[in-house]
Amino acid sequence: MNSNQITVIVPVYNTENYLRKCVDSILGQRHREIQIILIDDGSTDQSGIICDQYAKIDERIEVIHKSNGGSNSARMVGLERALGEFIGFVDSDDYIDDNFYSDMLSEMKEYCVDFIHSAEIVERTSGDRLLDSYEPNIYIGDFERAKFIQKYILDSESGFCMSNGIVSKLFRAEFIKKIYKEIPMNQIVGEDMIGSCLSILNCNGFYLSKVQAYHYVQRSDSIMRQRDFDKLIDFCGLYSSLKDIFIQYKVDEILSESLQLHFQKIFLDIFVNLPYGRFIPVYSFRNTRQIMGKKVVLYGAGKVGQDYYAQLCKYNDIQIIEWVDQNYSNYQFQYRKVESVKKLVNLEFDYLIIAVAKRRIAEEIVSDLISMGICKQKILCEVLGVQI
Repeated sequence: MNSNQITVIVPVYNTENYLRKCVDSILGQRHREIQIILIDDGSTDQSGIICDQYAKIDERIEVIHKSNGGSNSARMVGLERALGEFIGFVDSDDYIDDNFYSDMLSEMKEYCVDFIHSAEIVERTSGDRLLDSYEPNIYIGDFERAKFIQKYILDSESGFCMSNGIVSKLFRAEFIKKIYKEIPMNQIVGEDMIGSCLSILNCNGFYLSKVQAYHYVQRSDSIMRQRDFDKLIDFCGLYSSLKDIFIQYKVDEILSESLQLHFQKIFLDIFVNLPYGRFIPVYSFRNTRQIMGKKVVLYGAGKVGQDYYAQLCKYNDIQIIEWVDQNYSNYQFQYRKVESVKKLVNLEFDYLIIAVAKRRIAEEIVSDLISMGICKQKILCEVLGVQI
């Protein structure tokens, strides 16, 4: 193996509109010692032809054509042909900044760990956002692997997040080849999540990088965006696979409850988004007795706020005098207008209910409200405790 070479594995399936930008971003890396393996996974559009065109213009590119078997099987084929000491993955509808692998390789060598994780930038029509939320740090030796998975992968309300994506990481070749042998070959949904958990459970150390140079393009037609009964079955399989892995590694006692809660939210999300499904509330405000006969402001118009609103409207003795959100323009409903937070100035009310699920966001909102002069005794937030 070349001690400085990075092998980049790109599964390709029907992404002709994105593929050129993806490959160009890999070819444009500052780190030049790169082997690029494009695996055409039975594409029915022009993707396979585009791959072959690139192979003719740069000798670092190798193209493999195979029958469709999913990204998991495509990556396995790529791993068999990988020559580099380090291995990275890029999805063919995403792209990377030119510093991505040079910065990641530098950190890999500095900290001598089995893999480096970087934050993903999610690109969507409503605006970009970071998928990850963590403080850059090193995790080595006997770190508490199960508790890390619990906090950063399974618990969406912890305020911390390490994305599951294999693509946002750089691995030592021998390490990731060993890990991929443990991932079920028939895994269609969630193979990245399984790979990430297995990597954490097996590694001698890994590093959470400050690099933010991987662009995840969120497509409306991608597998993970589809929410139907077929996906429900797939996610049941993912739950079963993760449960078996946690039992195998003797961390199920720590992770069993978090795993159940994580997938309960996924299953509810699937049902809620079925085009022919009913509205299924997930969140409810428990302390309704305290606000009976009171004038109430609801702060937050996302999923939590919508569920709270549907619940509280059933009570004749609860008067919702205003519904506000920092991003109010994104939440306009036929049944109620959502206003700017600025509407709270000089507004008379008895209680303000913060309707968010994440503790960190709730704490920021409370701090902002108090700085606006709102009495903290009027602020209710069940994420932080009923009354502030």
